[in-house]
Amino acid sequence: MSNTYDTVNITQNDIPTSMVLDELIQFCSREPRDMTYFAIGSAPHMTVDQIAKNRKWDQIIPEFMVDIINRTDKTIRIIHFDPEFRRKDDFLNEYFKRYQKTTFGLNFTLDVSDGLNVWKTDDHRIEVFIIAKYFNHLERHYKNEEVHDDFLHKLNEMIITSGNQLIVQEYTGHELGQLTKGLYHRSSNKDLFKKKIIYDVSYGNDCHCGTDLERYKPIYDNYGDFYNLTLFNSDEMKEHIGKTPEMDKILKVNFIKQFNTALNIHVDYRRRLQNLGENLVKHHRYNNSSSADEIMTVLQDELTKCISILDRLQMITPNKINFISCLFKNYKVIDMYRWYEYAKLVGSDDDITSVKLAELYGSVQK
Repeated sequence: MSNTYDTVNITQNDIPTSMVLDELIQFCSREPRDMTYFAIGSAPHMTVDQIAKNRKWDQIIPEFMVDIINRTDKTIRIIHFDPEFRRKDDFLNEYFKRYQKTTFGLNFTLDVSDGLNVWKTDDHRIEVFIIAKYFNHLERHYKNEEVHDDFLHKLNEMIITSGNQLIVQEYTGHELGQLTKGLYHRSSNKDLFKKKIIYDVSYGNDCHCGTDLERYKPIYDNYGDFYNLTLFNSDEMKEHIGKTPEMDKILKVNFIKQFNTALNIHVDYRRRLQNLGENLVKHHRYNNSSSADEIMTVLQDELTKCISILDRLQMITPNKINFISCLFKNYKVIDMYRWYEYAKLVGSDDDITSVKLAELYGSVQK
C-alpha cells in the first residue's frame, strides 16, 4: 500500500479501457457496496481551497454523497473516469490527505495493490477509484474508439441483483437522458431499475460540466429508494405533483419541455397553409393529404394536455388561457412564425402581460 499518488507508475494507463472496465466490474461483483457513485469527466478544474469555499463544485465526493455518508452507515464506492486525472496528482493528495481529514474527519490512504488507484478510508467504509481514462458513449465517440456503455449495463444489472443503489453523473456536457432510457429498456428488472438506479441527479435540469451539486441531489421515497422522475411516464408524473416542492420544480421543467417539443414537432400545418409538398414529420394521426386544420388539431390536443398539467403546477393564469384560446382560434390569420413565438410564451414561467395580450388581439384584427 502506498500513500503517494503517482499516475506514471499505475499500470491502468498502459492498457485499454475495456480491460480496466473488465477488471473493475469483477472487483465490484466480488465486493458489492451499498451505494455506488459513478462519475464521468469529473477531474477538478480548480484548487482544493476553491472547492472548500464553494462545495457545489466538488465532483469527487459531492454533497449528495456527503449526505449519505453522514446520515447512514452505508458502505460507499465512488468511481471516477477522466483522463485529466493524470495531471491532478497534487490536487488528489491534498484533497484526500488534508481537505477530507480536516473538513469531514475522514482519513484516506491510497491502495494500488489490485492495479487500480483506490483511495480508502481507514475503516474501509469508503473507497474512491481514480481512473485516468476516457469513458466513451455510443452516441458520442470517434471512429475506431472503444465504446463503454455496455459496462454501465453490467453495472446496472449487478446493482439490481444485489439490491444496492447506483448514482451516475456526467460532467462533460453530455446529457444522459437518451442513454438512461436505452439502459432502462435493456434492464432485466425495470421496476428495480427505477428504484435503485439514477442517472443525473439534476433530473435533466443541469447535466453539464458545472452541475450545481449543492442545489441538485437525488429525491428519495419513504423507503430510501429513488424517485426516478426522468423514467416516469406522464401518468406517473401527474401522480407525484404536489408531493414535494423539489419534485414539482423538476416536473415543471419536464412538462415545459413536453410543451415545447409538441410545438417543434407538429409544424406541418405551416406547409399546408403554404401549399408545400410532403410533410416534414411522420405521425400516426395525420399524413401528406391531411389539412392544416387536421394537423393543428393534433398540436392543440397535445398542448392542451400539457397546459392542464402546468395548470396543476400553478403556471397557467387567466391571461394565458385567453392568450392560447385566441391562438388556437386564429392560427390562420396570425403570421405562422409569430404564432409559434406567441405559443412558447404560454409554456414559460412568466405570465402573459396585458400589453402582449393586446398585441395579439391587434394582430388578429388586422
